[in-house]
Amino acid sequence: VVITLVFTDVMLSLLQREFPPLSKVINGEPMVIVDQGRPLEQRLRQARLTADQVLESARHLHGLERMEDIKFAIFEANGKISIIPYPRAATAENPVA
Repeated sequence: VVITLVFTDVMLSLLQREFPPLSKVINGEPMVIVDQGRPLEQRLRQARLTADQVLESARHLHGLERMEDIKFAIFEANGKISIIPYPRAATAENPVA
């Protein structure tokens, strides 16, 4: 059984290297799920995610509390959510370099 699994893994890796479109089918592609602070509902459904899960990721990664603070959110092929926040405005206490 172990040999069969290793053989299958090696064969799939070789096929993905030779046929890049196959890699997209097997591994998936990153998908933008929030654009300019607006959740893309159809893509969220397609990824089986909710806006609350995106906000949870935003809070955890960047301390963001509102969807409007997210410039882009990307559902990565590995299943994680990447958050790209809007740049913070420069203030007297927190100047931008």
